[in-house]
Amino acid sequence: ARRGLVQRGRGRPRGQESMITLLFVGDGERDAAMLPPIVRTIVGSEFSTISEHWSRLWQGGGGYHRKLIYASKQALDRGAKGVVAVVDVDRDRKGVRLAKLKSAQSEIHQKSPALRVAVGEAVPHGEAWLLDDPGAVRTALELSAEAPIKRGNNPKEELESLTAQSPNPVSSFKESCARIAEKVQTDRCQHAKETGFADFVDDVKAHLCPLFAA
Repeated sequence: ARRGLVQRGRGRPRGQESMITLLFVGDGERDAAMLPPIVRTIVGSEFSTISEHWSRLWQGGGGYHRKLIYASKQALDRGAKGVVAVVDVDRDRKGVRLAKLKSAQSEIHQKSPALRVAVGEAVPHGEAWLLDDPGAVRTALELSAEAPIKRGNNPKEELESLTAQSPNPVSSFKESCARIAEKVQTDRCQHAKETGFADFVDDVKAHLCPLFAA
């Protein structure tokens, strides 16, 4: 099986092997960049990460249920204690992909209770989670306090436009997402229920936070 990108958690001395590892599954490099810092804020702890893309999990067969089951097996093989899996909403079919993830999540927890899985669906895309905290966007991109932050129907396009306005250019859109994600505060997201972020935060708290409480 193809290995994903492995990143060591920050702020941890080398040689310590007790750090928890989480496997993140998303649609691409953007998710790999933005999801870990968001989860770090929610759980309040550092961890190592492994990243995989949905498109690379072809060995699991078609459909998000089978892909997440396969990802869970990869996580166990690679020593991960948890999995974070996020999908974008399937056009107007809100909740369809999430239902498949929830089904797989339940199956994994029954068969492999030691592995914890948190899932979420971004409506319409992951960038909507970032734009929902205007303070995080302005701070990360060094924009003025008056800079308008619009949610709109195309959050990726809006975020790309705001990134271009930053006086301190970033090397890539992925880096821009990562910078903003590090600043996101869940209590400042006013439309978290609409974007699916609130449900994701609840799922992380329910299934991953216990890993770090021991």
